[in-house]
Amino acid sequence: MSITKYYLIDGEHIECQIEYKKIKNAYIRLKNNILYVSANKYIKIEDIDRFVIEKYPLLKNKMDKKVHTEKYQLWGKVLSEDEFYLKNGLKISDKNYYLILKNEVRLKTEEIFEKISSNLQKLGLNKVPFIYKKLTAKYGSCHIVKKEITLNIFLAKIDPIYLEYVIYHEYAHLIVPNHSQKFYHVLDQLMANHKEIEKELKKIPIIF
Repeated sequence: MSITKYYLIDGEHIECQIEYKKIKNAYIRLKNNILYVSANKYIKIEDIDRFVIEKYPLLKNKMDKKVHTEKYQLWGKVLSEDEFYLKNGLKISDKNYYLILKNEVRLKTEEIFEKISSNLQKLGLNKVPFIYKKLTAKYGSCHIVKKEITLNIFLAKIDPIYLEYVIYHEYAHLIVPNHSQKFYHVLDQLMANHKEIEKELKKIPIIF
């Protein structure tokens, strides 16, 4: 069951989607200026109200520090709508929008792989298939069994260094599937400055 409530917090009208689940604690997140709360059905609505009023300013402050991207942006450069589509010789449409991002990531991935392949081979890592998808919650993933790496086409909107980092990150999972200390030791060998890159990447919300 879910309900929608509206709050007035610090003079700002906030829409909140509350979903009741079989969970012990309450969770809250802010996306596209809408609050999403998950809570146990036995939690009183007044307790949820207090929870939202307490947590919203913290979430808002965190989001304000995020680095936002424009819709028509490629590799960190903001383009007009016409420039974005004309650059690729395609008509304006949602389908072509995602197709352009996909093609950009595919081409840039091939370029980056040529540069980093020798570094990967030092750890016994060879080229695996890349899959390019629109993802809403993560920048990439690694299928250990199939030995496939999926890359988020959103990466075409930001600096190529982040794509390089994600490629290294997912390749490291082919050696260590979890995020243990051993995993980060592998990543240290592949990309010395990965911690700084990851820290900056976390400031960029995935918004298409």
